[in-house]
Order: sequence, then C-alpha cells, then structure tokens
Amino acid sequence: MVLLSLLKQDGFVLNYKASTNGGEYNGPCPWCGGNYRFLVWPAEGQTGRYWCRECHKSGDGIQYLREKHGMNFYQACQALNVTPKFKKRPQILGWQPKDFIYPSPAWQTKAKGFVEWAQANLWDKSCTGIRQWLMHKRGLSEPTIRAGCLGWCPTTYSLDRQDWGLHETGKKLWIFAGLVIPYKVNSRVIRIRIRKRYCPKGTRRYYVMPGSSMTPMILGNQDPMLIIESDLDARLVYQEAGNIVTVMSLGSANIRPDKRAHQRLWKTNKILLSLDNDDTGIQQSNLWWKKQYPNKLNYYPPINGKDPGEMFQNGMSIRKWVKTGLSIITK
Repeated sequence: MVLLSLLKQDGFVLNYKASTNGGEYNGPCPWCGGNYRFLVWPAEGQTGRYWCRECHKSGDGIQYLREKHGMNFYQACQALNVTPKFKKRPQILGWQPKDFIYPSPAWQTKAKGFVEWAQANLWDKSCTGIRQWLMHKRGLSEPTIRAGCLGWCPTTYSLDRQDWGLHETGKKLWIFAGLVIPYKVNSRVIRIRIRKRYCPKGTRRYYVMPGSSMTPMILGNQDPMLIIESDLDARLVYQEAGNIVTVMSLGSANIRPDKRAHQRLWKTNKILLSLDNDDTGIQQSNLWWKKQYPNKLNYYPPINGKDPGEMFQNGMSIRKWVKTGLSIITK
C-alpha cells in the first residue's frame, strides 16, 4: 500500500476497482489528469506499480518519487525505506572498470614527504611569482591552493625507484621541476602530477609520477556531477561552484573511470560531461561516454575557451557557466 499512501499524501484519491493482481485501483493521473485512466496495483513489487492509459507514465513508488518529487534513485529508496535491488548492467563493448588500488605504503610515505616539502617551497618568498600565476592566470584563491596541497619543485631529480616501493631495477625515478599537483583520498597521497616548468616542443606538459593511482579526482558530494579533464581546472570549478555540483577530473579525455569513480557516476542522477573543446575531447564525448552513461549531457566550454582555465582567462564566470549547464540538464 506504499504507492497508495504516496498518492494520498499528494492529494490523489483512487477508487477500488478489482481484485486482480492483489487489488487494482483507478483515478486521476498525477501527470495528465485523465480521470479513471490511471491504474495502480499496490501489491506488486516492493512499493506497488502504476500505469496511465492516457500519457503512458508507468513505474513503482521509487519512480513516482523521482518523477513527481525530483528525487534521485537513492533518495527515493531512503524515503521509502526500500533496499535497492540492482540488475546487472550490460557493459558496453566489453568494457569493465578497473579496481581502485592504493599505491604501496612505501610510495605513500615518500609521496607524503615530497608533497609537504613542495608545499613549503611554494609558500617561500622565492615562489611569489608562481603563486601570482596560480591566482591571476588560473583563478585559484589562496585557500584553494592550500586545500589542494599544491607545491613547487625547483629542480629536476632522479631517484632510486626501490626507495619508493617500485620494483623495476636499473631505472631511475624522475621528478621534474614544476608545479606539484597531488591528489589525496582519505588523507593519503595517491597521485602526484607535475606541470613541468620546462616543456620542450614535442613533449608532454604534464607528468604523472610512476606508482601513482590514476583514479579520477572527485571533489564534492553534490548531485549532478560535472566531468572535466584537468585537475587544476577541477580545483577552480570546485572553488566557484562546489556547493551546487560535484567535480570529477579525468586527467585526459582517454582516461576511463575505475570502479570507485564508476560507482559514483551510477549514483549520480545527472552528468554534465565537459571534456576539453578540442577534437579529442569532442570525439570521446560523442562515442564512449554516450554509450556507457546515458544520463549524461555533453556541455562543452564555449568557443572562447576550450576548458574552464581558458574561460577564466577570457573573463567568463565559471559559476554562471555551471549554473547554465545545470538548468539545461534538470529541465
């Protein structure tokens, strides 16, 4: 009788019609208003089921709360005190998310020390220019820089991999001079990405230290979720709009969610996918993501900025851009 109670609370009184299927009721449809064409079978499933012959709305108590009250799946289950029952979801093109694995304890210990050292460097007087670049060119406030544990490595080093718990022998572990961008999960450093100070033509600007976890960065606990590429841009968006959206950064348009990220994505009611507005980003948006996550909406940065960082530099409001996307996806 759960569904009948929900309808009654919303002012819809149904009439008993027949004893088939454990009881059948009819009355006005909560959506189209058609009289006696809205049918309810309160004994079916965990909450009862409904169907309208006029507008063809159908579902159970969970679906009713989602469509009529704007709840997501987990909120509706909690409201009805229902334990979610999951169906096995088909995987697209044989894809399965990889396990989320922490780096080795030795790596985490070394990474923690390195990140703390790099942080101290960044706040030294000698790095005033770097901090000004982060604030004025990347849009990051001092609290955001500190919360992200950003740091500075002034010199390129080569270290022994075994000291970091990496078992390849005869190979050096390189740490490049540049901006240190760590990622922590449960207060543990699991990744170190460096934006290299010197980037010769033909080489990549960003370097991920071997042994790092490649799990996407997730900032916030809101619904919907905005997916972008850059960790630095993720910090900027979270700073400007973290109270209305969760931000996930992949690091690259080619990165796929692992099980940790995949679980969060399926719990999210709506997804704004905003990979960089370039050929690679657009191609990935239109192909793989569309098939795997049908509740996503492509929401590219405008033409005067391929990503949030460039949008900020061009004087655009990041928060306004996010709110516009949310208004589109929630219609």
